[in-house]
Amino acid sequence: MTRVALPMAGLLAALLAGCGPREVTPEQAAAELARGEEARRIPLDQLPVDKSVTVSQSVAYECEGGLPVTAIYGTGPGGKPDVALVIQGYDIRLEQTPAASGARYASDIGLEAGKGLVWWVKGDEATLADFPEGTDSFETAVVKRTCRKR
Repeated sequence: MTRVALPMAGLLAALLAGCGPREVTPEQAAAELARGEEARRIPLDQLPVDKSVTVSQSVAYECEGGLPVTAIYGTGPGGKPDVALVIQGYDIRLEQTPAASGARYASDIGLEAGKGLVWWVKGDEATLADFPEGTDSFETAVVKRTCRKR
């Protein structure tokens, strides 16, 4: 039993030594992504900059049930208005959609599989809703929580 434990411990140590993070250049990261590999760490000063992406305002909300939501408003790629919602460690980018009043944002990707997400802001209040993927978010959105600015 001792003979088996020592080689296994050495093998485990060797395997774990290769698992740490590594620094790569933007070119290496792009090549890895092109091959379908996961992106690696890129130093901040080497990140590409898209000047059409802006942040205009970050707002903290408190939703029903004590759920904190941070909304980061700005423009996404191409200069279109959008919001990035940070909810329980998840971040989802929603594009602005037409609204009769206030500002409405939607995404086909939501917090649950098969559901999109709607964020509708009117003054100091916001509504968080979801809708079945592949449907019209105006027709099928179901309000999940109401939120107020903190």
